[in-house]
Amino acid sequence: MTDAFPHEEQATAISHLEKLGELLSTHPNTEIRLQWLPKKTPFIGFQRVRQLAFEAIHTAAAADLNKPHSIKKLKDTTKRVAITKWGEVFHNNPRTSMAYRTALQNPPDGKTHHTFNVTQTTGEGHREAEHNRDRQAKVKFSRLSHSTLLRYITGHTFVGEYTQRFYPPHTQDQIACPCGKHLQTIEHVLNECPLYTAARRRHLTANGRPRTLSQLFTNSKHVEEVLCFLEETGACAKPRTRWEPG
Repeated sequence: MTDAFPHEEQATAISHLEKLGELLSTHPNTEIRLQWLPKKTPFIGFQRVRQLAFEAIHTAAAADLNKPHSIKKLKDTTKRVAITKWGEVFHNNPRTSMAYRTALQNPPDGKTHHTFNVTQTTGEGHREAEHNRDRQAKVKFSRLSHSTLLRYITGHTFVGEYTQRFYPPHTQDQIACPCGKHLQTIEHVLNECPLYTAARRRHLTANGRPRTLSQLFTNSKHVEEVLCFLEETGACAKPRTRWEPG
């Protein structure tokens, strides 16, 4: 009677509801008591239901059984299918872009990528990040540092190599590194540039040697170290000269 959707016994259910309504209208002082029995009570109805359930389990054809189509099950199934398809696309693509050479070295697994597991704040400056490190387990970094990090990963940060690629009428001064190297690249800034030697030693080295690009983006801890480097140096966070690509 409580099922509002169309079913075979709906006419009978409506008739029962109408009769109950008439009884309550005719006898408004009727007292109704609702009783229930715990599942463990040795009630004959419970025993019969349990017996029928066991019989259904033993006689059912296993090949014809389907799991209930709950919302959670449908979401999980759809997610698994999507991850499998993304994995196929990952392996079929050439994977030669900067993003694949840095952060996207493994096929998708449905989990949040570690480059997004570091919190950000609207506050600017490395000093605030250091203060937050003392207060929390995770450091909060500025939005500018997060934006620069994503540019590093995708190869669209403001280095000379980017200017050379997207601005054909460039000059040598526009693509050279301020340290004197003829072409400024992301690898050069993070691993070699003498302008950032002190910050690199503090944040981007392991056993005295700079980590490679792939090593810098392998887990959340290394990503935090890159963000610390960017907070302190502001390396390539803004273009040196203004120009319109293309």
